[in-house]
Amino acid sequence: TSPISVIGVELDETDLTLTGIGSTKQLHATVLPVDATNKAVTWISSNEMVATVDQDGFVTAISKGAVVITVMTDDGGFTATSTVTVEAGTTSPIAVTDVAIDQPTVTIPGKGLSVQLNAIIEPADATNKAVTWSTSDQGIAKVNEDGKVTAVSKGTAIITVTTDDGGLIATSTVTVEEGSTTPIDVTGVELDRSEVTLTNVGSSVQLHATVLPADATNKAVTWNSSNAGVATVNQNGVVKAVSSGRAIITVTTLDGGFEATSLVTVNVNRPDPEPESPVDISPSGPMNSGGSSAPANPGVYVVKSKELVDSLKKDNPSLTIHGVITEIQFSAGTLNLFSGRNLEIILDQITFVVSSDLMNKLASQLSQADLKSGTVSIKVNQLSQMQLANLLNELKHSDGESYKATSQAFDIQLILNKNGKQPDQVTQLPSPMTVKLKMDPLMNPRLMGFYYINSSGKPDYIGGTIINGEFIVELHHLSRYALMEYHKVYADVSESHWANLAIQELAAKHIVSGTSEQLYEPNREVSRAEFAAMLVRMLNLQSTGKSTFVDVSTDKWYSEAVLAAAEAGIVSGTGDNRFNPEANISREEMIVMLMRAYGINHRDTLPSHSLATFADDTQTAPWALQAVHAAAQLGLIKGYADHTFSPQANTTRAEAAMVIVNLLNHMK
Repeated sequence: TSPISVIGVELDETDLTLTGIGSTKQLHATVLPVDATNKAVTWISSNEMVATVDQDGFVTAISKGAVVITVMTDDGGFTATSTVTVEAGTTSPIAVTDVAIDQPTVTIPGKGLSVQLNAIIEPADATNKAVTWSTSDQGIAKVNEDGKVTAVSKGTAIITVTTDDGGLIATSTVTVEEGSTTPIDVTGVELDRSEVTLTNVGSSVQLHATVLPADATNKAVTWNSSNAGVATVNQNGVVKAVSSGRAIITVTTLDGGFEATSLVTVNVNRPDPEPESPVDISPSGPMNSGGSSAPANPGVYVVKSKELVDSLKKDNPSLTIHGVITEIQFSAGTLNLFSGRNLEIILDQITFVVSSDLMNKLASQLSQADLKSGTVSIKVNQLSQMQLANLLNELKHSDGESYKATSQAFDIQLILNKNGKQPDQVTQLPSPMTVKLKMDPLMNPRLMGFYYINSSGKPDYIGGTIINGEFIVELHHLSRYALMEYHKVYADVSESHWANLAIQELAAKHIVSGTSEQLYEPNREVSRAEFAAMLVRMLNLQSTGKSTFVDVSTDKWYSEAVLAAAEAGIVSGTGDNRFNPEANISREEMIVMLMRAYGINHRDTLPSHSLATFADDTQTAPWALQAVHAAAQLGLIKGYADHTFSPQANTTRAEAAMVIVNLLNHMK
C-alpha cells in the first residue's frame, strides 16, 4: 500500500512550568493523521542552558528562565512548540505577608479612559504572587485580571486586589469624572535625581517621577532596576541598596513607553586594601597597578595592566566585568601584552572576543607618544526599549516583511584616544571582532539574525551562529546592531505548505528571496545559477578572481556567485568551459552540488558507501549516483512516496529550499 504522509503535529501542552532545578516532565506529541506511515519526530530545545529535552520528549530543568521546546516530524518537517518556564524551587514556600496597590487613589477624567494599577507583593520573593482584582461597582469602573481599570460612568468605585496566598487585600479608590472623553497623551517623563549614591547595604532613597504634561490622562509608570543584585526598586520608586556596584533605575510610562533613568552607585564601606606595587610594562614607565576599582566616570571600566596580564595568563583568557558598563578602556601601552592571545571580555549584557591581531594592528596606528599616554576604548550602549521601538518603526519594509527585536540591540564603537589629539573612531576594523549575545528563549532561533542598522534605515543582514545557547557573530565594522527575528510572508506560500518552514528559515537567513515582493513561486523551476547562488549565500563564500566560464559574463547578477562556487569546487561546468547558468537544474545535478557543498567542511564524514537506494536508480546518471545515495543516507533527501527520486526532473524552488535547510540542520 502507498505510504500515508504526515500533515501536522500537536503537543499536549503548549505552556509548561517546571519548578526546581532537575525537575522533569514529559511532553507528548501527536502526529497527524494517526495512521501516518512515518511518525518519527525530533525534539529540540532553543536553549539547553535553561532546559534540555531528550528524544522521548522528557524536558529537564537546568536553570531558571524560559525556553521553547520544538518537536519536528521527520516526514514533512512539521513543527509544534511548547514554552517551558523553569522556576527556582524552594524547600518550603515563602508566604505572602503584605500587599499594596501602587496608586491608592486614582482620578480618571472621563469615561472610556483607563489606568493601570499594580499590586506590590511582600516579600518580593514570595512563592505564590497570584492576585485577583475586583470592583465595587461595575457601572462606574471595570477592572480586568491584570489590574487595568476602565472608566464606565461618573462616580466612585473601590478596586480591590486579593492575594491567592493568605487572602490579603488592598484597595484603591477610583473616581471617574465627567470630563472629556479625549485622553491627553503623555509626552515624556523626568526624574528628580539623575544620580544617587548609597553607602550602606539596606539604605534606601525615594526617586520621584514627573510625567509630562502635568494634565496627562494616564500618568501611571513602572519602575525597573538593571541589576537587582546591586539595587532594587519598588513600584513607588523606593530604591534599596543590596551590594556594591552600579545599577540603572528606569521609570517607564505606561502611556507611550517614555523612559527616564537614574544611575545608582552603592559603595559599601570596607577597609582600604594594602597597596600593590606598580607593574612596569612599556617604555612609558610604570602603569596603573592591578586590581579592580570603581571607574572615575560612571559606566567606564579601566582595565589595569596587572589585571590584563593575569587575565591573559588563563588557559582561556577572559575578563568578567559586572555592572552597567558602557566603556572598556585599555592603556595604549598594554596593547603589546596580548602576544598571540585572544581575550574574552564578558559583560552582563554582551561579550567581546578581542584578538591579539586586532590589538597589534591598532597599536601600529599609534605613535610612540600615543603608546605612552593614549588609550583604546570599546564603547557599548544598549538601546533602550523606546529607542528600539523607534528603530523598528523607522525600518524600511517591503510587502509581507516584518522584524521582531529583543533587548539585544547595541551601538558599538572603538575609539583611539591619541596624545593631545582629537579621538579617532574606528568604524572599519583592521581585524574582525567576535561578539557573543545571550539568547532570548522566546525568539525563534531559525529566524534570528544579527543586523547592521544603516543610516538609511534598511537593516543589513550580518548573519551569526548559535552555539551552546549563545548567538555568535563576527564583526568587521562597528555601528548600530540588533539581534532580530525576520518574518517574510509570501502570498503563494500558505502556512500549511509542505516547504513553508524551510522557505521562512532561508528567507530569514537571506539565502532565498521571492520572485517579487509578494510571491515566492514555490513550484517554479530553478536555474543552475540560482541554486549555486543559494549554496554560496549559505556558506558565505566569496570569489577572488574572474570567471573561466565563457557563458558567465561579469554583468550578470549571478557571475560572482558562480565564480565563488567554482573556486570552492561546488560546480565544475558542463564542458567546453561552459556552465549553462540559466538552464533548469535537474534533481540529480542539485544533489551533486549539495554534496560538494557539504564536503567543503565535512569531507571526513561523507558516507563512503550507502545502503540507501531508490526504485528508479537506473535513471540516475553514474556520475551522480554516489552523491544521491550519500544525501539519502544523511537524511538530506527522502524521495517520493513511491520510493523514487526522479533524478532527471527539474528542481522546484520549494524543493531547493527544503534540501538546503536539511543541509543547514545537518551541518550544525
